[in-house]
Amino acid sequence: MEGSLGALYRKISKIEDPKAMPSIFPVLDKWILDGRVVDRSSLLGFIKEFRRIRRYNHALQISMWMTDKRYYRLSCGDVAIRLDLISKVHGIEQVENYFKNIPKQLKFLEVYSALLNCYVRSEQVEKAEALMQQMKDIGLPSCILVYNVLLNLYYKTGSYGKMDNLLHEIEEKGIVKNKFTYTIQISAYAVKSDVEGIHKILTEMKTDPKVLDWSAYSTAASGCIKAGLVD
Repeated sequence: MEGSLGALYRKISKIEDPKAMPSIFPVLDKWILDGRVVDRSSLLGFIKEFRRIRRYNHALQISMWMTDKRYYRLSCGDVAIRLDLISKVHGIEQVENYFKNIPKQLKFLEVYSALLNCYVRSEQVEKAEALMQQMKDIGLPSCILVYNVLLNLYYKTGSYGKMDNLLHEIEEKGIVKNKFTYTIQISAYAVKSDVEGIHKILTEMKTDPKVLDWSAYSTAASGCIKAGLVD
């Protein structure tokens, strides 16, 4: 980052571990008191960069400063990012507390999906399932990205029967699978030493050139090798 905003970014970066919140606030406050400007898009850029380098405390404090000190309105996407950051910095309990206080007009698919991701990260199966049902009950649109999140949870926890049931639901609803859906199916079949299942998925993928590439074959081969299915 160049120019004055680059200087601000470097000032924030020098704070190695801002756990004693809100340690970043004074840096941003002084920047404004000195008559300098930092706009919303620049702050969002800082958040994106700190997330990229896994400095989640920094990103979260900037997000909080935006609303606590500058009174910027958060979009659904901003709220979803904040949920993710709270989860990584403070854990699931604080995520749930924050979610309860999110205005109804901001609770769209993106925000619910972010909470679902937080439950998956902490491997809380029952809460993830309950949230998924709530999303259905309030009429949020079904999309493969949300289903993939739950599929990933079932894969991580070895709940292969639940994976099969969810995949059946995906097919019943006519939701189009993507590359991740197929890849996680292949991985699950490999764990179960199910060569027939792996070949079945690869055959299904051949009907959609957009999802079939060498990485799919690599996943299948690696899975088979790990399961001791090939020499």
